[in-house]
Amino acid sequence: MQTNYKSVVFSNDTKHIVNFLQEKQLIPTKPPICRKCNKDMKLTEKKGLGDIYLWRCSTCGCSSSIRNKSFFSSFDIALAKIMQIIFYWCLQLCQVDIEDLVEVSQNRLRHVTTTGTRYKVLTISKFNENTTVVRNDLIELANREIEVNEHVLEVVNEQPKKSKGKRGRKKKSAN
Repeated sequence: MQTNYKSVVFSNDTKHIVNFLQEKQLIPTKPPICRKCNKDMKLTEKKGLGDIYLWRCSTCGCSSSIRNKSFFSSFDIALAKIMQIIFYWCLQLCQVDIEDLVEVSQNRLRHVTTTGTRYKVLTISKFNENTTVVRNDLIELANREIEVNEHVLEVVNEQPKKSKGKRGRKKKSAN
């Protein structure tokens, strides 16, 4: 089942988001192996969790998050909010507007965006064509609704610039 990025970004249905991320292979689809008994774990639902799903071993009862070994493992906020932050960030909205739209604190927003820039090269090389599919959906959405042309693609591939921080050319004295 093919789902587009727009329906996921504005959905608060965690099951829909998890299915989309697994479809694009941005979170693991292959069951991990239990550390205690070396058997495959099964994907199960647990209502009390924010992500609803977790990997559970049917033999010994060990469990593991569906976010393990993925880009999303660094964050402790809902997947829906992370998807919205990434969406607005790629459209180059200022951070204050993103904070208001997604209803997250400045620190959490900064954590998602800086982690995104830090792991961008890793994500592109690791997920290769799967990430491209997500990004192409995003670019199509941006072109249709906001008339953004190719600029979003530049933002996605851009590395953070280092500031000089009082280094470089010295000022000439007025003597």
